[in-house]
Amino acid sequence: MHYIFKIILSILIVAYAVPASAVLIDAGDITQDTDTGLEWLDLTESTGFSIDDVLGGAGGFLADGWIVAHVDDVDQLFVNAGWDGVDDTSNNGSVAHLEVYNTLVGLLGETSSVGVSFGEGWALTDMAGRVSRPFYEAEAFGAGLGRIACTAQGFASRPGDGTVDFQNCGMPSDTSFDFIGVYLYRNITQTPEPATLALLGLGLAGIGMAKRRR
Repeated sequence: MHYIFKIILSILIVAYAVPASAVLIDAGDITQDTDTGLEWLDLTESTGFSIDDVLGGAGGFLADGWIVAHVDDVDQLFVNAGWDGVDDTSNNGSVAHLEVYNTLVGLLGETSSVGVSFGEGWALTDMAGRVSRPFYEAEAFGAGLGRIACTAQGFASRPGDGTVDFQNCGMPSDTSFDFIGVYLYRNITQTPEPATLALLGLGLAGIGMAKRRR
């Protein structure tokens, strides 16, 4: 009994020592964000659909629980991927953002029909706060430059309608392309925190050790 008590105590110590942190988990065609509790559908799954299409039920996305993201949701996803919050659109990008760009493309997919050197810039539509495009990198701006475009830091109000635009990157909500996906999220299915995984692993190890001692 004393031995079992020591095992349990060790498990608890390790569990508290392993901090929970924001983690993006690749789950096939879904990316899980354990910080926000949201999971994101790969952009490659929604190419060819406009935001109006999705909101009208096309593709069955709404029926499956997916929600068209607002820009704040996408901003937070980018931050959790390592983005520093700086919009580099006006100066053609930065090497510092290339790692974030590559991380997000690796998770959400390469939607451009041109190839891996170019991915369409993620943007608002003319529907305020909605986003449809992914991220942007182009060889024309120099080797190794990743560009995070059209974020809240770069928005300006369009006269008259109260929506937002940045360097003409707004896109009509009824427009679709086969190389642009729609950002879609829903509540994440329960994912164990790192501490929980450590607890489970040590618990199983402890049970195995106890059985061997018998």
